Amino acid sequence: MKIKHIYLVLGIISVFYLGFVNSNTQGDSKTNNKSLIKFSHKVHTDAAECAECHTKVTESIELGSSLLPVMDDCAACHDVEDEEN
Repeated sequence: MKIKHIYLVLGIISVFYLGFVNSNTQGDSKTNNKSLIKFSHKVHTDAAECAECHTKVTESIELGSSLLPVMDDCAACHDVEDEEN
């Protein structure tokens, strides 16, 4: 009976630990990107179709795929070398 409790506690600790580690690694990159890039879908919806920026959407076969635009996608319309804009 006690061994079940030990395994239960270890399982719960493992789940929380893995969730904490995963959220920390993803959170840092999202925070950094948001502080560097100012983006508004409202501004871009009239200027471009979704698939023009999210180019990986058409070839994606997994729900967990990263479908965010890469710098080359932005460079089609913007001067990405201009660090002040």
